[in-house]
This record gives sequence, structure tokens and C-alpha cells, in this order.
Amino acid sequence: MDDGWLRPFDHRFREIRPTSHIWVRADARSPWVLDVPLTPFRDGLWTNKKLPGQAMSLEEATWTDGGLRYLQPEIVLFMKYAQVRGKDIRDTGQALPLLGPRRREWLRDAVSQVAPDHDWARSSS
Repeated sequence: MDDGWLRPFDHRFREIRPTSHIWVRADARSPWVLDVPLTPFRDGLWTNKKLPGQAMSLEEATWTDGGLRYLQPEIVLFMKYAQVRGKDIRDTGQALPLLGPRRREWLRDAVSQVAPDHDWARSSS
């Protein structure tokens, strides 16, 4: 996904922008099985693409399981703040109660910087 449109990664389109997503499927007739959002990496630090001034170590921004690295849940919720779809509301309803005070504060502060009137900025405390 690039600038709101989907294009193949082949000989016609070789450039991958650091803020793009890579969607994976077996072939053109198969369903999508993986969405890999790319995130800028600066000076050895993970950089928040929605808050470019915010950077942290990869170990702080992610957790691992079975050798795979995942964004921390509060960061995933933050990435969804502007897309309040049914699945985002469900994700928030399930994940928010599991966040500890420090993670809730991080989410509230991050959303407050980009959308101070957003429900998540007020309700995550």
C-alpha cells in the first residue's frame, strides 16, 4: 500500500517508501495473509511514523514471541487512533483494560499530541 493505492512489487515498481506497507499473498487470486507496515529507523532507533520526533529503542517499542517481533500494544492502538472502525473499537475494548498504567499513559499522551479531543486521549487514563 503506497499513498492510498495498492501496487505490485515487481520490475515496474521497485521503490519501497519507508512509510509504506507490504501486503503478502501467494498469488493474485489468493487472499492477503500478511500486512507488514514499514517504519522508519533512525540512528539505530525505531521512529514513530505518526509522531516523527518520537524515537525509542527497538527493544522498548516491541516484544518478541517465537522469534517474531511485534509492536507493543499501546503503539498498535495509537496507530489505529484515526481509523475508528468496528474492529478498532473491538481491539481497543479488549486491549485497553490489559494495559498497565505506564502503557495507558503513553497511549493517552501520544494520542493527545495528534488529536487532543479524541476519545482515546481522554478514555485511556
